[in-house]
Amino acid sequence: DIFRRERVDPEVWVAPAHSFDKNTLKVLRQLGISNVSDGLHLFPCRDSDGMLWVPQQLGTFRRVPVGIWTVCIHLEDPLYEKPGYLERQIETYQHAIIGMPEVLAKHANRGCTTANTCFAGSLGWAKRLGRWHNPFVRYET
Repeated sequence: DIFRRERVDPEVWVAPAHSFDKNTLKVLRQLGISNVSDGLHLFPCRDSDGMLWVPQQLGTFRRVPVGIWTVCIHLEDPLYEKPGYLERQIETYQHAIIGMPEVLAKHANRGCTTANTCFAGSLGWAKRLGRWHNPFVRYET
């Protein structure tokens, strides 16, 4: 009702703090929202319920060799509070940045393959165990 009243027609839903359940996904489908930015897959993929999962793996910009890697920017993060930091990151990585419409168009029919699901599971466990280290990271101060 709020979306309709405010004339908001979202194409993608982002889970606040990665917090959602099956009921949330059911309601999203009922509202006609079938794209979710969450999860740890290497590439966006559509599950058996018709939801396209656009992975959200990173908190800072970094170089990665393959896949679609999205960055969740929290503006209260000390890095992003630095004057010009976000602008410099966008300039540095502009060659690798694409918009959500392009991601949705390119990956709309990609299924969740075993390799993609195994990658997501492995990365998820590594993060939970505190063992996630990306060799492609260039930390900024």
